[in-house]
Amino acid sequence: MTYKNIMETKEFTVNVISEEFAQQAVNCEEKIEFNKRLKKNNLETEESNKVKVPRLKQGKAVLECELSEVLNLKEADHAIVVGKVVGVKVKEKNGAIDLDSMNYLMHESKGVFRKIGEKVFLNRIQKKK
Repeated sequence: MTYKNIMETKEFTVNVISEEFAQQAVNCEEKIEFNKRLKKNNLETEESNKVKVPRLKQGKAVLECELSEVLNLKEADHAIVVGKVVGVKVKEKNGAIDLDSMNYLMHESKGVFRKIGEKVFLNRIQKKK
């Protein structure tokens, strides 16, 4: 969704990008009409459960949000959109979130992205009762 659409609908989705469709998602930065961007990059939308705006069908994890606040930063070319999460779609396996198959990417800067690393086990301090 675009900034304009968020302002009009007061709703948005956060589609967590996985490695499988990352380049397609980045290609959607092109300044053409939203549905044309999706079609050009072989991405599809589907109905959300809790908000009226669609979510990406390819997303293995999606947050459905109602707009709370928009922070327009001085001398910045982006705004920070803050919302209340009212719905979640997440890939599951055997009734639990399947993080191992998600292949999420994080944006570092410009064209640089990083994969989320391997599972790490740490000993936790036991709280006294």
